[in-house]
Amino acid sequence: MYHETVASSTGKNWIVKLGSCWGGWDSNGNNPSYHSPGGYRIMRDYQIHFSGRDYTLPNFGDGLSIKERWNKLMMTSYRYLDITQCSDIGIVANWATVSENDVDGSLLPQRTSFSGSGTPQYEFGSEASRTMWRVAFDAAVYPCESESASNFLAPIHNRLAGYFDPSAATGSTWPEDTLTNCKAFDEQPEAIIPMDDWI
Repeated sequence: MYHETVASSTGKNWIVKLGSCWGGWDSNGNNPSYHSPGGYRIMRDYQIHFSGRDYTLPNFGDGLSIKERWNKLMMTSYRYLDITQCSDIGIVANWATVSENDVDGSLLPQRTSFSGSGTPQYEFGSEASRTMWRVAFDAAVYPCESESASNFLAPIHNRLAGYFDPSAATGSTWPEDTLTNCKAFDEQPEAIIPMDDWI
């Protein structure tokens, strides 16, 4: 956590980076699929309950306990996922940039261009599709703490359930228009385009 996350300017949020040397807030960019709240919960619980530690954990200088810091990272991840998701379709882009409102700590989407790994920014592609599995893992492993996961997964679940056709003659039980182009926010420069072989 010490090298792979970064606090916001106000300290109200704590976001995962894309590695020790890049990613985070604003134009530094981020990737929805790097957020793994279920994994953070496992690491939180392990660090809280592991009693055989013969080393000192890093000092972040913020006075937070291990539990509070992991919980803040999970909260920020879900805030990030919420504002980068198309609320009607439920998909996210491969890459997205966010900033923080300095007054109330809310996250704000940015219009900044950002990409990595050779994948287009505004595509629900090989990067973005992992997001659903990571959030589903959180809901499966921590069902008693899964309200945020359930809220995030509901739009795409409803879309898949509504378009499911087991008698389809196309070779797929979902028609091609199950996932359509969408925007996470009105001023988003381009629509998020689902990759052709998304299912």
